[in-house]
Amino acid sequence: MATRTHTLTIPALLFAALFFMAVLPGGAWARSEKLVYIQDFAIEEGFPANDPVGRDIKNLLVEVFQAKTSYEITEDQTVEAALEEEQRAQGINKCSDENCIRALMERIDSELMVYGRVKKAEGSYHITAKMLDRSSGVARLSRIRTLKFKYDDMFERAIRALGLYLVTGDNDAIDQFLEKVHDREENEALILKSSELENKMQEKRLEAEKKVREAAAEWRRSMLARSPQLRVGYGAVVTTREPDFDKYYTDRSAYFVDWIIRMNSSIEAVPKYDMYYRLFYKSMRMSDSAVQGGTMFEDPVTRGKADIYGIDWGLRIRWSGYFMMTSFDFYVLGAVRGQYYREQAPDPLNNKETLKVEFYSFGGYGGAGIEIAFFRNLGFFVEFNTGYTPVGDSKANLEGNQLYCGVTLRSDYTTMAGCM
Repeated sequence: MATRTHTLTIPALLFAALFFMAVLPGGAWARSEKLVYIQDFAIEEGFPANDPVGRDIKNLLVEVFQAKTSYEITEDQTVEAALEEEQRAQGINKCSDENCIRALMERIDSELMVYGRVKKAEGSYHITAKMLDRSSGVARLSRIRTLKFKYDDMFERAIRALGLYLVTGDNDAIDQFLEKVHDREENEALILKSSELENKMQEKRLEAEKKVREAAAEWRRSMLARSPQLRVGYGAVVTTREPDFDKYYTDRSAYFVDWIIRMNSSIEAVPKYDMYYRLFYKSMRMSDSAVQGGTMFEDPVTRGKADIYGIDWGLRIRWSGYFMMTSFDFYVLGAVRGQYYREQAPDPLNNKETLKVEFYSFGGYGGAGIEIAFFRNLGFFVEFNTGYTPVGDSKANLEGNQLYCGVTLRSDYTTMAGCM
């Protein structure tokens, strides 16, 4: 029984296969070419109402596709009836939107469909070509490209480049076309430039010189309209007036931050006056060589450290200048100072204990400096000052001479009244 069933199944399968191939339309089972329908391109703007440019683009694309044996072009006569039916079904006069084109593609059973738009705006052609692919069963946008150019005699070459892109998916033809357009535009620009009259060139030179002068004047104004607002300084040289102190505390450093308030109401005032507040810190440390160098006050020297904190209030007198796009400020200053001094050292009799002394004192100093600004918002400065601030019962002057350098942040010119 099983043998007879198997024998009957084989002829049945053969008969079904022959019947399926017979009912396929046009012998599609044996066709290797892809059916492609190319629609007239829709005209958006820039052409007369009956201009044949949309049909011309289609015909050129047909030639490109026909040159490839793997494509079979669907003729317009085959599509006319289906096109009219679809337009009536959607209630439109022209099938140019993507929904209508997808529906038409299914009606005519086309594997590929090419369509697009063309317009001419501001003297340039804008041509967009699209291709739908339904070989997988669902129509999808497989290729799209837009070309923009302005030369009438390059129209055919542009369409053929688009056609090669649609056929192969390769951008070489497009790239070559765009390169030709670019070269031509460059040549035209060179010809136009070389043909300009000398008086036109002279006019441009004068205009350029005027702009340079105006830009230089604007830069000078903007540089002088800004002045120091915030400064951060580092002590490149820090000394005291006490030789014994300097002998042992050889590692010295200092830092400060200034907040500056302009007192003048005019940018052009000479000289200018500033009020400022300064927070500072000084660090004094003994080096190994200083500790090993002997005794201090007839006692063995132990490694000590001193720290000085303080705040200053002062005035500056400033003279501004400008040269080679650079702003210069020369100034002298004077300030009163309040400081806190703390010195610590290990107890030579008990290493676990620390000896500490603290002093509060007042003093003052004066100095001079220069600020240089290459940029509107940023400058650099060097400042020298010296003064007197007594410390302790012995009135030791630890102020000495300082040479500071640092950076200045500059802001728009404002007066002291504007800051309050």
